[in-house]
Amino acid sequence: MDLRRYIIDAAASPRVVPPEVVSCACAELGISATDFCDHFAKEVARAYLAEELSWLDADTAMNSLSGYFFGLPKEIPFPDYAFGVFLAFDAGEVLEAPENERVTKEQLVALHAKG
Repeated sequence: MDLRRYIIDAAASPRVVPPEVVSCACAELGISATDFCDHFAKEVARAYLAEELSWLDADTAMNSLSGYFFGLPKEIPFPDYAFGVFLAFDAGEVLEAPENERVTKEQLVALHAKG
């Protein structure tokens, strides 16, 4: 499942991932909105840990995605994994480099160890 273009767009623009973009991606990929959020977050985490995305780009992408998933209607399940990835980057936002990256990486490793 290739979500790179959605991640690149989200990292380039610190706005909310538009619902119509998520709807289009879901139709194209045959997945739900919750699954899109979790797959998006999994790819952001993977790309960040593989040093294919900078901390800032990964954080911006997750902030953009969070704007979308925090606005989901109550009948759509909340994306637990995506929220965990968002929290890992959020924890680093209050710290200076390189401490921000250390904290984020620790939380991402712990998140992956759980599941």
